[in-house]
This record gives sequence, C-alpha cells and structure tokens, in this order.
Amino acid sequence: MRSAARNLLPLSSTSSTGATSSTSTTVPPECDPGTPGACDDGDRCTVDSCAGAVGCRHDPLGYDAIAASLAPSLDLQACSGQRIPPAIGRLMKQARKLVGRAAHARRPKRAKDLVRRALGELSTAVRTVQRAGRRRLSPDCAGALAAIVGDARAETACLLRPALASPALTAPTGRE
Repeated sequence: MRSAARNLLPLSSTSSTGATSSTSTTVPPECDPGTPGACDDGDRCTVDSCAGAVGCRHDPLGYDAIAASLAPSLDLQACSGQRIPPAIGRLMKQARKLVGRAAHARRPKRAKDLVRRALGELSTAVRTVQRAGRRRLSPDCAGALAAIVGDARAETACLLRPALASPALTAPTGRE
C-alpha cells in the first residue's frame, strides 16, 4: 500500500534555522465521489475510494475481495461457441477455496502457505489458458481468459505483501 502522505497538501509550515525544530500541518485533498478514478493510486493491491472532504482512502485488498476475484464467470462473449478447458474453472475454484482457508487460518504462516498454494493453482491455470490458446481457442477468447486469470493471480499475490500480513487481516476466525 502506498503512503497516504503523498496525497497530502501542505496547509502551512513553519521552520527556523538553528537548533529549533520545524513543523507542518497538512490536510488530505478533497475528492469528488462522483468522479471515477479520482483516488486511483495505481496500486492494484488497494481499494481506492473517495470519502469526500476527508479525502482519498487506499485500503488494502482483503481476503473477501480476493475470493470474489477468483469467482468470475468464464462464460465470456469472446469465447462464444468455444469449449473452454474445464481445468481452468477447477483451478480457479481450488484457488478460491485455498484463499478462503487462508482467511480463517489461525497462524499467519499457515495463511501464507495457503496463499502460495493458491498462487500455484492460478499459475497452472495461466499455463492451461496459454496451451488452449495455441491449440483450440481463438486469440480473443484466450486473451480474455488470460486477463481474468492473470488479474486474479496478481490480486492474490497482494495477500503476501507485508502490509497485509497484519494481525487484523489474519486474525484467527476459523478452523485452520
């Protein structure tokens, strides 16, 4: 997650030379909640939102958001009339289950291991899409599938970032 400090505008600052200290007061810039992308920080691992006068928020993606990205419909217009390898859907489903288990893991190390396994499933899905694109899927269909699986893999990798390993996101809530 990127620092919110770069989004702050100086309101005033005072400083002096010598042994005295300097201070500054900053407030977050206002954003317009109706403007799409007004708070986009370019980091795919954050959910960007506008809180009006409070300013932009950049919250890290959590397990629920990642699990949702692993549950897309593979019934794509670009793939109409083509047989998508069923392994792709199975691999995505298995990755979703692993992320769900990681969300409820009691130990952060166990959660990390489960996320790594999910990434392995998604890497296999990426290779399966690539093979299918060379053999039987149209380039448009293979590209659309690759985008879905690739995005899901990139977002799942966000769970391994240090900012997401905080106790708040890996709190023991389940069986693992």
